[in-house]
Amino acid sequence: MGPKKLSLLVSLLVASIPIFGQTEAINGSIRGHITDATGAAIPNASVEASNTNTGFARTGESSGEGYFVIPNLPLGPYTLTIKKQGFEA
Repeated sequence: MGPKKLSLLVSLLVASIPIFGQTEAINGSIRGHITDATGAAIPNASVEASNTNTGFARTGESSGEGYFVIPNLPLGPYTLTIKKQGFEA
């Protein structure tokens, strides 16, 4: 049997919400849940968020339940790269 495929559910949280007169946000977070084609969670997958305008990159890892958070990212467009041995994109 060949490599399994990864699927990804990502919630982008980069919009600012003014609360009690605070200034606009200068950073955001990317959160997601990594699963295979059957919906099973993929633990300990490497996740890299790369800003497509600046090249800035930050990495993280999914939890035992397949969830990940990459916090404090400068605002902008990002590409996610997810890697796990035994899987292909």
